[in-house]
This record gives sequence, structure tokens and C-alpha cells, in this order.
Amino acid sequence: MSDQVEFNIGGSAGALNYAKQDLPFTAVAAFSKTPQVLMSHPNVGIDHPSDFKGKTIFLSNFGRLSFWGFIKNKYGLSDDQLESYNFNSQPFIDNPQSVQQGYLSSEPFAIKKAAGFEPVVHLLADHGFSAYANTIEVSDKLIAEDPDLINRFISASRKGWEDFLTNDPQPAFDLIQELNPDMPSDKLAYAHSKMIEYNIVTGR
Repeated sequence: MSDQVEFNIGGSAGALNYAKQDLPFTAVAAFSKTPQVLMSHPNVGIDHPSDFKGKTIFLSNFGRLSFWGFIKNKYGLSDDQLESYNFNSQPFIDNPQSVQQGYLSSEPFAIKKAAGFEPVVHLLADHGFSAYANTIEVSDKLIAEDPDLINRFISASRKGWEDFLTNDPQPAFDLIQELNPDMPSDKLAYAHSKMIEYNIVTGR
């Protein structure tokens, strides 16, 4: 808002807040599918959101305010099932009859590393929750002053993602780890594979 950045990476909540508060910022692009997921344990009969009835569901405050209303109403769930998720997966790991929120590229990987099992992933976008994710947001001022810059930025972003998903991702991994040395190589590879498997960017 103070002209310190020209482009911002956000999400559907930010875009809604811009409109709600009449702020001069606009979302101009987004991933085709949100990577938001709910996860359950394998081999316990919780293989679809319709199996969530009666199960403990760990959600953050953001989850309660964003996707929960949609999933609850679609599958006849109840607020009484909710427990707080504070970004610690141990309560979910300890309770095979529970469900936890996550991000496709993060929590399923962390749970497999910590607990030795791969959770069942329920991608919310595949169940009708079509909110935008990873939006590119721009000030209305820049939209008015330099729309060509925005078009070129979006085109370059699209080309970069297509190259990352169809060609060797290692140059991107190297750059990410240069900026964030704590990022493990196996987590990058996992995220890359899941984005392709679930068509997060292309939507196909």
C-alpha cells in the first residue's frame, strides 16, 4: 500500500479484503487450483470427505474462516468435530480417526518423514473448493500507469512455471536453496512432483 513493492504474492483472503476494505490493490493472476488439502490416515476407512463425519478435524483459525464452511455444508459435517491446529501434527499422527488441514507441498511430506506413513490427501479443489491460491497482486496505480509491465510479468511467470514443471527443475532448486539454505532437497523434489501430479498450476 506504501509503494514499497510492485508485485505481491497473496491468496484469496487478501483479494477479498482488498474488495471489502476498498483498498487500491487487485489480484491479476493465480494458480489454477488451490494446494489446500485435508489429510487422513491410510487404511482406516477415511478415504473421502464424506467419511469425515464423526471424526476429529484439526483446523487453524484461517481454515475455519476460509474453506471449512464449504466442506462442512457439502458433506454434512459439524463444528463440534473441530479441534485447534497450531501447526503441530503430532495430535493428528497420534489419532488415526482424525483429519488435519495442510498444504499439498508441505504437511503430507512432513508427516511421512515424522511418522513413516503417507497420509491420504484430499485436495479441496478436487471437491469443488475453487478459491484462488498464490495470487499475484498489483496496486491499482501500477495497473493504470504500466499495464504492459504487468502483462510481461504474468507472461514471464507463466513461462517460468511451465519450464519448471516440464524441464529439469534443478536450476530452480539451486536458486531456492541459495536464498533459503535450510530448504531440504527431498522436500523440493516432493513439492515438484505433487504439483505435477495434482495439476496445481495448469489445472488440467
